[in-house]
Amino acid sequence: MRPGEKEIDEIKPVIEFCTMNTETKDICITKAKDAMRAVGDSNINYYKKLAKKLKMDLEAEKNETWNVIVGTDYGAYLAFEKAYLIYFRMNELYFLIFRFGA
Repeated sequence: MRPGEKEIDEIKPVIEFCTMNTETKDICITKAKDAMRAVGDSNINYYKKLAKKLKMDLEAEKNETWNVIVGTDYGAYLAFEKAYLIYFRMNELYFLIFRFGA
């Protein structure tokens, strides 16, 4: 079951790994919650829609190119810019957000 709008505000993100400054980290978490609200309870391609919305919002906010991976089960091996990676979870949903090749 996906969280409703009220529950989204109450979710405390758990940061697994972060190389970002506090301002960028907070923007990523806020935009992730905004994307969860916008996508809602869409069952088909939920993670893909969530990742796309989050990527578009971050790029509009920061005027930079970002990569976003969202899901509950995935592996990743990647390159990223030194101060531009965050990996966090909100409940059972994991977010991997990073910038590379800007």
